[in-house]
Amino acid sequence: MPLDISIGGRAGAITVPTTYVWSTDDAAIGHRAAQLTSRWVTDPFDFKVLEGVSHWIPEQVPDKLAAYILERIRSVSPAT
Repeated sequence: MPLDISIGGRAGAITVPTTYVWSTDDAAIGHRAAQLTSRWVTDPFDFKVLEGVSHWIPEQVPDKLAAYILERIRSVSPAT
């Protein structure tokens, strides 16, 4: 996936509040690549870092991941 939104064209930007959960021991996605995904998001972007967790976040720390998801949901006011 290109990390520059001007290259993506077809996919376009993410236009909803987004939380990206990255882990320091992720062997598949590096810190810089994870941070650069914010270029694809036009609404509020929150970058969460889990120390000492591998790529398999849901399996290793499901409660922490669920807390981040609930935090994001609660931060967005309901549509009227």
